Amino acid sequence: MSNMRLVRCVEERQTNPEQISKGKLYWIDDNTRYRDFDGDEYGKIYLDEEKKYYIGNLKMRHFE
Repeated sequence: MSNMRLVRCVEERQTNPEQISKGKLYWIDDNTRYRDFDGDEYGKIYLDEEKKYYIGNLKMRHFE
């Protein structure tokens, strides 16, 4: 069973707007999701389901 899930970007990063694009589809590895001490949720984001093209460890609020 794959832990990868397809998500859509709903908000670009203000500090690095070129990293992800609003409306574009990305893959998240649900096994990497965690919540930090401030309550923000993060996860590892990829361009592909095979995890060859890693984008970064990003806040989940950027995706739906």
